Amino acid sequence: MPNHTTISTAQYRVEIAPHYDLWMRGAQYGTAVREYYSQKLGRNMVAVRMDHPQIKKLFRCAADEVKVI
Repeated sequence: MPNHTTISTAQYRVEIAPHYDLWMRGAQYGTAVREYYSQKLGRNMVAVRMDHPQIKKLFRCAADEVKVI
């Protein structure tokens, strides 16, 4: 996710955007395990494995709504 034109499987430390409910509950940081293009939504998406111990599933959001740290 160095830029939003790349689609990769490289892992990056990210912070999700503050408007998500997970961010409000304390799950702010995670590792982006996959970036892919969603034809249904027409944009790049990111699958994030959250650091919070209660979040078991991958969190999927738009690639422009996460910040690489």
